[in-house]
Amino acid sequence: MFDNPVGTSARGATLIVALVILLAVTLLGVASLRSGIFHERMSLNSQAETLTFLGAESSINGILSFADQIGQGGVDESFFSDAVLGANPPQINCVTKSGITPAACADINDALDTRNEGVLFGQAHTVYDNATKVFNSDPDTLAYHNFTTTAYSYLRTNLELPFATKNKQGWQKLGVAMPFTVSQQDVLAARAQSQN
Repeated sequence: MFDNPVGTSARGATLIVALVILLAVTLLGVASLRSGIFHERMSLNSQAETLTFLGAESSINGILSFADQIGQGGVDESFFSDAVLGANPPQINCVTKSGITPAACADINDALDTRNEGVLFGQAHTVYDNATKVFNSDPDTLAYHNFTTTAYSYLRTNLELPFATKNKQGWQKLGVAMPFTVSQQDVLAARAQSQN
Protein backbone atom coordinates (compact mmCIF):
# COMPACT_ATOMS: atom_id res chain seq x y z
CA MET A 1 0.00 0.00 0.00
CA PHE A 2 1.20 3.44 -0.90
CA ASP A 3 2.05 5.67 2.04
CA ASN A 4 0.90 9.30 1.75
CA PRO A 5 3.63 11.65 2.95
CA VAL A 6 0.99 14.20 4.02
CA GLY A 7 -0.71 13.08 7.20
CA THR A 8 -4.39 13.23 7.93
CA SER A 9 -3.86 16.17 10.27
CA ALA A 10 -2.33 18.20 7.40
CA ARG A 11 -5.31 17.38 5.17
CA GLY A 12 -7.70 18.49 7.94
CA ALA A 13 -5.79 21.72 8.40
CA THR A 14 -5.99 22.42 4.66
CA LEU A 15 -9.75 21.89 4.77
CA ILE A 16 -10.11 24.27 7.75
CA VAL A 17 -8.00 26.94 6.00
CA ALA A 18 -10.10 26.59 2.85
CA LEU A 19 -13.33 26.92 4.85
CA VAL A 20 -12.00 30.02 6.67
CA ILE A 21 -11.06 31.61 3.32
CA LEU A 22 -14.49 30.75 1.90
CA LEU A 23 -16.16 32.28 4.97
CA ALA A 24 -14.05 35.46 4.63
CA VAL A 25 -14.94 35.79 0.93
CA THR A 26 -18.65 35.27 1.76
CA LEU A 27 -18.54 37.94 4.48
CA LEU A 28 -16.83 40.37 2.07
CA GLY A 29 -19.53 39.67 -0.53
CA VAL A 30 -22.33 40.25 1.97
CA ALA A 31 -20.67 43.45 3.21
CA SER A 32 -20.28 44.81 -0.34
CA LEU A 33 -23.89 43.87 -1.12
CA ARG A 34 -25.12 45.75 1.97
CA SER A 35 -22.92 48.69 1.05
CA GLY A 36 -24.38 48.70 -2.47
CA ILE A 37 -27.95 48.67 -1.14
CA PHE A 38 -27.09 51.49 1.28
CA HIS A 39 -25.60 53.59 -1.53
CA GLU A 40 -28.60 52.89 -3.73
CA ARG A 41 -30.92 54.15 -0.99
CA MET A 42 -28.76 57.24 -0.52
CA SER A 43 -28.92 57.88 -4.26
CA LEU A 44 -32.72 57.45 -4.32
CA ASN A 45 -33.13 59.78 -1.33
CA SER A 46 -30.89 62.39 -2.94
CA GLN A 47 -32.84 62.15 -6.18
CA ALA A 48 -36.18 62.46 -4.35
CA GLU A 49 -34.96 65.47 -2.38
CA THR A 50 -33.71 67.17 -5.55
CA LEU A 51 -36.97 66.37 -7.32
CA THR A 52 -39.07 68.04 -4.61
CA PHE A 53 -36.75 71.06 -4.53
CA LEU A 54 -37.11 71.49 -8.29
CA GLY A 55 -40.86 71.00 -7.96
CA ALA A 56 -41.10 73.85 -5.46
CA GLU A 57 -39.00 76.09 -7.69
CA SER A 58 -41.18 75.18 -10.69
CA SER A 59 -44.29 76.04 -8.69
CA ILE A 60 -42.93 79.50 -7.86
CA ASN A 61 -41.83 80.01 -11.47
CA GLY A 62 -45.31 78.99 -12.67
CA ILE A 63 -46.90 81.70 -10.52
CA LEU A 64 -44.33 84.29 -11.63
CA SER A 65 -44.80 83.36 -15.29
CA PHE A 66 -48.56 83.72 -14.94
CA ALA A 67 -48.14 87.07 -13.17
CA ASP A 68 -45.97 88.33 -16.04
CA GLN A 69 -48.83 87.64 -18.46
CA ILE A 70 -51.30 89.77 -16.51
CA GLY A 71 -51.87 93.00 -18.36
CA GLN A 72 -50.88 91.47 -21.70
CA GLY A 73 -54.23 89.81 -22.38
CA GLY A 74 -55.07 86.16 -22.67
CA VAL A 75 -55.12 85.44 -18.92
CA ASP A 76 -57.59 86.09 -16.14
CA GLU A 77 -56.83 89.63 -14.97
CA SER A 78 -58.43 88.98 -11.57
CA PHE A 79 -56.25 85.94 -10.87
CA PHE A 80 -54.71 87.37 -7.71
CA SER A 81 -57.80 89.25 -6.55
CA ASP A 82 -58.43 86.86 -3.66
CA ALA A 83 -54.91 87.44 -2.41
CA VAL A 84 -55.12 91.19 -2.93
CA LEU A 85 -58.42 91.69 -1.20
CA GLY A 86 -57.44 89.39 1.63
CA ALA A 87 -60.73 87.53 1.36
CA ASN A 88 -59.10 84.14 1.79
CA PRO A 89 -55.39 84.53 2.49
CA PRO A 90 -53.36 82.86 1.24
CA GLN A 91 -54.57 82.27 -2.30
CA ILE A 92 -53.89 78.59 -2.98
CA ASN A 93 -53.07 77.30 -6.46
CA CYS A 94 -52.16 73.83 -7.68
CA VAL A 95 -49.37 73.95 -10.24
CA THR A 96 -49.82 71.11 -12.73
CA LYS A 97 -48.05 70.04 -15.90
CA SER A 98 -50.77 71.77 -17.93
CA GLY A 99 -51.02 75.02 -15.98
CA ILE A 100 -52.26 76.57 -12.76
CA THR A 101 -55.49 75.54 -11.07
CA PRO A 102 -57.00 77.95 -8.53
CA ALA A 103 -57.42 75.33 -5.79
CA ALA A 104 -55.39 72.87 -3.73
CA CYS A 105 -54.07 69.77 -5.50
CA ALA A 106 -56.72 67.08 -5.12
CA ASP A 107 -55.91 63.99 -7.18
CA ILE A 108 -53.37 62.24 -9.36
CA ASN A 109 -54.33 64.36 -12.39
CA ASP A 110 -52.95 67.40 -10.56
CA ALA A 111 -49.37 66.09 -10.76
CA LEU A 112 -46.58 68.45 -11.73
CA ASP A 113 -44.49 65.82 -13.52
CA THR A 114 -45.28 64.12 -16.83
CA ARG A 115 -45.28 60.51 -15.62
CA ASN A 116 -48.49 58.58 -16.30
CA GLU A 117 -49.20 58.04 -12.62
CA GLY A 118 -47.95 61.41 -11.36
CA VAL A 119 -45.30 61.30 -8.67
CA LEU A 120 -44.55 64.98 -7.96
CA PHE A 121 -47.06 67.59 -6.80
CA GLY A 122 -46.63 71.33 -6.42
CA GLN A 123 -48.80 73.86 -4.66
CA ALA A 124 -48.33 77.62 -4.35
CA HIS A 125 -49.75 79.87 -1.64
CA THR A 126 -49.69 83.54 -2.58
CA VAL A 127 -50.27 86.46 -0.21
CA TYR A 128 -50.59 90.11 -1.18
CA ASP A 129 -48.30 92.18 1.03
CA ASN A 130 -48.91 95.76 -0.06
CA ALA A 131 -48.63 98.28 -2.85
CA THR A 132 -45.74 100.71 -3.02
CA LYS A 133 -45.58 103.79 -5.19
CA VAL A 134 -43.37 104.02 -8.21
CA PHE A 135 -40.69 106.69 -7.87
CA ASN A 136 -41.49 109.84 -9.86
CA SER A 137 -44.99 108.74 -10.85
CA ASP A 138 -48.54 109.43 -9.81
CA PRO A 139 -49.42 106.94 -7.01
CA ASP A 140 -52.99 106.74 -8.38
CA THR A 141 -51.68 105.59 -11.76
CA LEU A 142 -48.79 103.13 -11.23
CA ALA A 143 -47.82 100.95 -8.29
CA TYR A 144 -45.59 98.02 -7.40
CA HIS A 145 -47.78 95.25 -6.07
CA ASN A 146 -45.79 93.16 -3.58
CA PHE A 147 -46.59 89.49 -3.15
CA THR A 148 -45.06 86.56 -1.29
CA THR A 149 -45.44 83.09 -2.75
CA THR A 150 -44.67 80.00 -0.69
CA ALA A 151 -44.41 76.83 -2.74
CA TYR A 152 -44.79 73.31 -1.40
CA SER A 153 -43.67 70.30 -3.39
CA TYR A 154 -44.10 66.70 -2.29
CA LEU A 155 -44.07 63.15 -3.60
CA ARG A 156 -47.13 60.93 -3.86
CA THR A 157 -47.84 59.56 -0.38
CA ASN A 158 -48.01 55.88 -1.31
CA LEU A 159 -44.37 55.99 -2.39
CA GLU A 160 -43.44 56.15 1.30
CA LEU A 161 -40.71 58.69 0.62
CA PRO A 162 -41.01 61.40 3.27
CA PHE A 163 -39.62 64.19 1.14
CA ALA A 164 -41.20 67.59 0.74
CA THR A 165 -39.74 71.00 0.06
CA LYS A 166 -41.02 74.45 0.98
CA ASN A 167 -39.60 77.51 -0.77
CA LYS A 168 -40.62 81.11 -0.27
CA GLN A 169 -40.10 84.05 -2.57
CA GLY A 170 -41.20 87.67 -2.55
CA TRP A 171 -41.94 89.33 -5.86
CA GLN A 172 -43.42 92.47 -7.38
CA LYS A 173 -45.79 93.18 -10.20
CA LEU A 174 -45.62 96.62 -11.76
CA GLY A 175 -49.00 97.70 -12.94
CA VAL A 176 -51.77 100.16 -12.85
CA ALA A 177 -52.86 101.21 -9.41
CA MET A 178 -56.33 99.82 -10.04
CA PRO A 179 -57.59 97.14 -9.53
CA PHE A 180 -54.76 96.07 -7.22
CA THR A 181 -54.28 99.21 -5.19
CA VAL A 182 -56.43 99.20 -2.15
CA SER A 183 -55.67 101.06 1.01
CA GLN A 184 -53.93 99.27 3.86
CA GLN A 185 -57.08 99.84 5.94
CA ASP A 186 -59.17 98.05 3.26
CA VAL A 187 -56.79 95.06 3.29
CA LEU A 188 -56.80 94.89 7.08
CA ALA A 189 -60.60 95.22 7.20
CA ALA A 190 -61.06 92.47 4.61
CA ARG A 191 -58.70 90.17 6.51
CA ALA A 192 -60.45 90.88 9.81
CA GLN A 193 -63.81 90.20 8.18
CA SER A 194 -62.60 86.88 6.73
CA GLN A 195 -61.39 85.79 10.18
CA ASN A 196 -64.83 86.39 11.71
